[in-house]
Amino acid sequence: MTDDGIVSAFRLDTARAGASAKASPMIDELRQRSPEFAHLWQEHELPSPEFNVIRQIRHPQLGTLSLEHSAFGVDGRTGLLLSV
Repeated sequence: MTDDGIVSAFRLDTARAGASAKASPMIDELRQRSPEFAHLWQEHELPSPEFNVIRQIRHPQLGTLSLEHSAFGVDGRTGLLLSV
């Protein structure tokens, strides 16, 4: 996931959890410390709640593992994602 995708997902998760007010001091600090974060936060782009990405993990014995990560919204359950 790209930096803009991470910030967008954070924005969506914060809003979905109803934690915008609680997260506000941390978001303000991140905006002050990182011009890049401030720019990405201002874009207001929200990701689709459904996604498919390949994640790579470096295992000390097995080497690099490529795993598919998918998330899906659950019908009738606002704010609930199934992550596989």
